[in-house]
Amino acid sequence: MTCGCNSSSIDPGSFKWKLIIQSNVPTSGARGELVPAWAAISGTSEVWASIEQGTGRELIAAQQIRPEVSAIVKTRYRSDLTPRHRFKVKGTSRILEIIGLADKDGDSQYLIIQCKENQ
Repeated sequence: MTCGCNSSSIDPGSFKWKLIIQSNVPTSGARGELVPAWAAISGTSEVWASIEQGTGRELIAAQQIRPEVSAIVKTRYRSDLTPRHRFKVKGTSRILEIIGLADKDGDSQYLIIQCKENQ
């Protein structure tokens, strides 16, 4: 997916949302089954970012149907962020599942992250 943006067009002053990076840390349920539980990652778990509305439709790339992208998050580069993480928008109930991410220019400056918002 292309987002039509590159690092040179990203304004860090537009990073108005504080996001909490979470990872799934399953816990045991009442019957011993694993139950998903999300918690802030250890270390620096909060990042400033911009959030833009995504396309709102399925995208076909490399002959695979990709999940619906409902938000594009832009933030400073982090090497520890993967699609196994998600964002919680601080001070709200909004959850953004990470579908894919890219260091668009390959210069480790900014990440462009495709997300699906859980409602």
